[in-house]
Amino acid sequence: MNLKELLTKIEKLKKELFQHCLKGAEAGDAFCMQDVANMYSTGVGTEINYHNSEEWDKKFQTTMNSSSEYNKAINYRLRGDILEYKKILERVVLTGDGEAALDLAKLYMVSNKEKDNIIKYLKMVMSSRRVCEASCEEAKEYLAIYEDK
Repeated sequence: MNLKELLTKIEKLKKELFQHCLKGAEAGDAFCMQDVANMYSTGVGTEINYHNSEEWDKKFQTTMNSSSEYNKAINYRLRGDILEYKKILERVVLTGDGEAALDLAKLYMVSNKEKDNIIKYLKMVMSSRRVCEASCEEAKEYLAIYEDK
């Protein structure tokens, strides 16, 4: 393989890498968001696009901030401070975090009077791009139960 062929192959791999990272970023992976922002700003695997770089960087920062807040909420729950846990989850769910929505739905499951809230949060899980597959399946099962009640 000569130098020209090698450079062509490297450029092809960079484009494939960009597409792979973009797919992950669009699925809500924070680190892929950061990679895509960097790739747009440097032109690795794509054309330089500072606007897109800034947009992905903002999404990365929002995602990382909500992840940090979600972890803080879990700490409050583990310490037994359910009120603070709920307050933080309510903030985090506004960022589109499906895991926080599932936790809120479960929190409301202590009372049959909260059916509307439970369904609302379960539907948020189902529409979130930031939720793992297992949580989505769990929400689907709960939703089937609560929509039948």
